[in-house]
Amino acid sequence: MQNFTDFLKKLPLFFLLLLTLAASAQSRKLSGTVKDTNGDPLPGVNVSLVGTLSGTVTDIDGRYEINVTNELVKFSFVGYVEQIVNPAGKKILDIILEEDVEVLNEVVVVGYGTQKKKDLTTAVSVVDEKSLKERPLVSAAEGLQGKAAGVQVVQPSGKPGAGLAVRVRGTTSAIAGNEPLYVVDGFPTTDIRGINPSDIVSMSILKDASSAAIYGARAANGVVIITTRKGEENKSSIRYNAYYGISDIRRTIEVLNTKQYRQLMEEIMPGGLDPSQTKFNNWQDYVFGTGSTMSHQIAVTGGSGKSTHYISLGYLSDQGIVKPARFDRVTSRINIDNQVNDWLKISTNLNLMNLNTKDTPDNLSSGRGGVIMSALNTPPFLGVYKNDGSGWFDPNPFQPSWENPVAYMEGPKQTSIDNQLFGTVAADVKLHRTLTFRSNAGIDFMSHQWDYYLDPFRTNYGRSENGIGRSDKQNSTTYLWENTLSYKNSFAQHNLSAMGGSSIQGNTWHQTYVEGTDFPADVSITTVNSANKVTGSSYETQWTIASFFGQAAYDFNNKYYLTASMRYDGSSKLANPWGFMPSFSAGWRLTSESFMKGISQINDLKLRGGWGKVGNQEGIPTYARYGLVNYYRTQATNPLSGPSAVQVTYGNPDLRWETTAQSNIGFDLSMFNYRVNVNFDAYMKKTNDVLLNVRLSSSLPITTIMTNAGKTENKGIEFNINTVNVDKKWRWTSDFNMSFNRNKVTDLDYTKVYYYGRIYSNNQDVTILRAGLPLGSFFGYVADGVDPQTGNMKYKDLNNNGIFDTGDRTVIGNPQPDFIFGFTNTFNYKKFDLNFFIQGSYGNDIYNATRIDLEGMIDSKNQSIAVLDRWKKPGDITDIPRSGNINNVRNSSRFIEDGSYLRLKSITLSYKVFDKTSKVKFIKDMSVYVTGRNLITLTRYSGFDPEVNAFGTSAVEQGIDYGTYPQSRSVVLGLNVEF
Repeated sequence: MQNFTDFLKKLPLFFLLLLTLAASAQSRKLSGTVKDTNGDPLPGVNVSLVGTLSGTVTDIDGRYEINVTNELVKFSFVGYVEQIVNPAGKKILDIILEEDVEVLNEVVVVGYGTQKKKDLTTAVSVVDEKSLKERPLVSAAEGLQGKAAGVQVVQPSGKPGAGLAVRVRGTTSAIAGNEPLYVVDGFPTTDIRGINPSDIVSMSILKDASSAAIYGARAANGVVIITTRKGEENKSSIRYNAYYGISDIRRTIEVLNTKQYRQLMEEIMPGGLDPSQTKFNNWQDYVFGTGSTMSHQIAVTGGSGKSTHYISLGYLSDQGIVKPARFDRVTSRINIDNQVNDWLKISTNLNLMNLNTKDTPDNLSSGRGGVIMSALNTPPFLGVYKNDGSGWFDPNPFQPSWENPVAYMEGPKQTSIDNQLFGTVAADVKLHRTLTFRSNAGIDFMSHQWDYYLDPFRTNYGRSENGIGRSDKQNSTTYLWENTLSYKNSFAQHNLSAMGGSSIQGNTWHQTYVEGTDFPADVSITTVNSANKVTGSSYETQWTIASFFGQAAYDFNNKYYLTASMRYDGSSKLANPWGFMPSFSAGWRLTSESFMKGISQINDLKLRGGWGKVGNQEGIPTYARYGLVNYYRTQATNPLSGPSAVQVTYGNPDLRWETTAQSNIGFDLSMFNYRVNVNFDAYMKKTNDVLLNVRLSSSLPITTIMTNAGKTENKGIEFNINTVNVDKKWRWTSDFNMSFNRNKVTDLDYTKVYYYGRIYSNNQDVTILRAGLPLGSFFGYVADGVDPQTGNMKYKDLNNNGIFDTGDRTVIGNPQPDFIFGFTNTFNYKKFDLNFFIQGSYGNDIYNATRIDLEGMIDSKNQSIAVLDRWKKPGDITDIPRSGNINNVRNSSRFIEDGSYLRLKSITLSYKVFDKTSKVKFIKDMSVYVTGRNLITLTRYSGFDPEVNAFGTSAVEQGIDYGTYPQSRSVVLGLNVEF
């Protein structure tokens, strides 16, 4: 109840008095017929009185009848342009509705320009403003999840501010980058944390190579083009949006109480636990609390004459369910467009950001600072603090270095602060009615500071080092300069456009890191310079990429389409820096052919196909082509001779791009007056020259070298279906998308097998990279039950040699799903809107490494209640082995679980208090809403949450759960007002 009271206090509420309508005049009947431009009657047309709840629909002959006084009358029907008419005393009013082809004439932002949606010959998905407004979003990438076919968005951790793993049509690279390239108002970047989702008007996802190849060597993982809001001429407004929500954990994991724990310890270490220890602490009650999210944004937009502006200021605070995790973001955006004269336009887009992040250590064992694992493994009889008044956290009597979870949460003081200035200035010069020159300059300056301090008293680790302090400072500056020349013209039924240009982008990054130990007793002095022992390091890198590109598009009578592009990129990161990336695509609008004219149910049908080649330079170390040297301090000499130098990597004079060639075929179909719209695509992606750290002889001082040594493949199908199911007095629309992708490594040179995913608890790797297998495949033993006589886990002898050895290991799971999907439904009735969004994944496996520490029974860690069914004596039949045997926790199919899930990602109910037809003139629009996020998750996974990865966005280590910060469920109340 207290949480709910606090909730209401923090929500900004506006109490507005509704004005009483003046006495209405004598009503009268208005009737008539609604027809289309061919003179055919239209049944089912909505006829409503603006500003009221009254309305009707036309009958099968297009006739209607409604009582009116002095209201405006609105006529609306799917596939036709809405009309609002003043009947002005009339008793009969006939209406002709014109066909609305807005769906096809919608403009889509693509590489270095725009295209009408109907003219696209490539695979492009759009997440528009309407989709982004359906639910409160913390990050821009979150808005892509479940909204675009072929795009997989995984939230590896529920920690506030944690990054998302975004994959467009699968994973192509092993150790290089797999995230898409983001282009924000013309500036290419890989970091969009500073973009406020409320400032975004659309996100275009270029999925196939023929659409993305114009971005060349950075487009192998797809391109997401983000367009932010602009001002509108002669249309001024002030918008205020706010929401506040509370969150908690979806489920907890039940662990042993003190009595059960004592019984287990007597089996593992007889007599090891003091019988007087009877206290019980459920550590999950201390760790998992109530989180909160709060957001405020105000935006001013408008324009007069030849200048428009959009200015916004936003604040977001996200407090996690496990303290101290917190994410605070302040953003400010200024977008100004000036039409200086008939031939010159100047555009400025500027974004300022401040992030303040506090971290909760996760994905770590209970002995290495992992809060989540410590909440599960800490002995239940321990207290938070010792009872002797020392202020020490209560130490673990079995392992003093294993602190309780509150010590991990409250012991260290750490804060991360990021500041960013990001923006572009562009000039468009109209040289001729058909020819435009554009010059675009951009800057991205980012500063990062992280400070950590652990006092010398309260924790065992802090006492052992007499205090620990760390400080990391980084500065990154990225510049961009692009110039393009665009041509567009029409000749009778021929339409031609062309573009050519050049680009140069560079980055300078600098880092300084210092660490100190042995601090003063005065805990108010926390800076590293006060430590007695101080070490440090500094680094600086620079990279540049230069590009030349061109594109041409031709169509004949909006029926036959051809598009081609090329890009020539050179990167300083590679020994062979230059790469050529071509593409082409074609389209055929069948509905423009005479043989389709008689099929009235099909409004538009277009076939398309394309091929392209793109590259990948993201994630490659800046100086991977060189042999690098580290310098180490030595005893000073006389005369001084400098530090010692040791080579740490081999240079590779043959390092090349990773290149991906992709073929795509698809169709776009609109039916039944555009009430049903279908987009379908099938694709094949083949990636060559995959970068890997190839193993060398163990006798060499350096045992690996980065080189091009592999091939991968992704192939799949994807579709999106958008429907208007009902459009009468109430409206129901649906949007469903589903994606199937099959990934595998097709070839490996030099080193034929790689192992990744080291599990700390058993010191074994759990994933394998080998030709013929999907990236991230799980590798281990096949568990064959518990031996009833010995209580030990049995493993299948797959190599049939009669003994248990490493040759018995095999592929035991696949973290990649069979398919992913998203399903959105929106219901509109009068002033109420209901939207729910379901998202899910099917067929993916999870390696639940958390269970190794919860069911292993090999040391003093507390265990889950699953071990109550453990083997205890010969003849016991169970699937939980005996305690005290390290061989029972080998990486095996025992810990593989089905990670499929179906989640009610969000459900929102909103009410429009005022709109533009309301009598309160100073409020153009006002709505309130309540949203539930992650309220229902259907899954068979036994962990906290099935959307998880302890290794973040790694491509070769996927779907592993090891004490990962879980996602939460939340309820949010919000308010949107426009003045």
